[in-house]
Amino acid sequence: MISLAEIVRSLNAAWLLFLDRRGAMQMFDTSTTGFWRSFQAIVLVAPIYAVSVLADEQTYLAGAPTAGDAAFAPATFFLARAVTLLLDWVTLPLLLAALAPMLGIRQAYAPYMVARNWGSLLTIIPFVALSVLEVTGVIEGQAVLVAIGAALALSLRYSYLAARRALGVPVDVAVGFVVLDFLVSLAITRVVAYALGVDA
Repeated sequence: MISLAEIVRSLNAAWLLFLDRRGAMQMFDTSTTGFWRSFQAIVLVAPIYAVSVLADEQTYLAGAPTAGDAAFAPATFFLARAVTLLLDWVTLPLLLAALAPMLGIRQAYAPYMVARNWGSLLTIIPFVALSVLEVTGVIEGQAVLVAIGAALALSLRYSYLAARRALGVPVDVAVGFVVLDFLVSLAITRVVAYALGVDA
C-alpha cells in the first residue's frame, strides 16, 4: 500500500512536472514496485471523482424536466460513472503496453504511466471544483464554458509534459499521445453512456 510520504512526494513531482521543472521525473518512483503502486492512486482519485459525480447529478436534476420520473435512474447514472472511471484508469495503460514495442517506448513506458497516474490526481481537481461551483450557482452560463476550457487546457498541458519528459519524444509525437489519451477517454465515456442508456 502506498504511504503518505510517497503520496506527498509523488504529488510534488507531478506538480513540478506540470511546471516543467528540471528533475521532476526523477522524483517519481519509476521502479517496478513504484509502477504498480502508482495505480493505487485511484484510491485517492475515486473520492474526489465521486464529489464531481454527485455535483453533476444535482446539476442534471435541476435542469432536466423529466429528472423526477423513470427517465432518470440515479443507480444507473452512478454505475455508468464508476465504470467509466475504472475503464479509463486501465484502458490506455493496457493499450500502450501492447503497443510499446512497436512505438519504441518499452523502456519509458513505466515512467510515463507513473507520471500519468499520479498526475490524474492533480488534473481532476479543477474539474471537480468546477462541478461544485456550477451546482452551487457560483458560476453559470458562459462562465462555465470558459472554466471548462481552462480546466481542459491545464489537463492537456500536464498530459503533454508527461509524454514529452517521460517518453523523451519530439513535440509532435507527444501531442499524438495527448490526443490518443483524450480520444480513448472520450470513447470510453460515450460507449459506457450508450451501453447503460445515460447522458455522457
